[in-house]
Amino acid sequence: KNNKGAKIGAKVLDQISADLQKELPGLKGSSAGDLKKIRIFAEAILSTDNWFDTVEPIWAADSGDIFSTVIYVKEIENKDFYGAFFGISFSHHFTIITKIKPWEARIFYIYSTATNFWSLTVLERSEERRV
Repeated sequence: KNNKGAKIGAKVLDQISADLQKELPGLKGSSAGDLKKIRIFAEAILSTDNWFDTVEPIWAADSGDIFSTVIYVKEIENKDFYGAFFGISFSHHFTIITKIKPWEARIFYIYSTATNFWSLTVLERSEERRV
């Protein structure tokens, strides 16, 4: 990425954020920074062609949270993974994606977080001990 492209991208996110806040007052997770996190999450998830077809951030009317996500899942044998994946929060996912690079380790932390009901603090401490 060049510097000019980064500035243009930031302006686009700022405009989308402003438009969302204007159209949907009170919408959580719609700041430019939040939208950048959604983009990072989607890019990371789509970087593996084994699990997901597409990822689309949507606004969930029931929670008012833009981080609710529709993920179209490919058929694979291990259905437990999907229960774990959908059983943890966006904040947990974002921490795993930004701090843990190998997919095998990400899977371990997704399972561990979901099955042990780790808070974000516990996840972060566990990840720090890993390094």
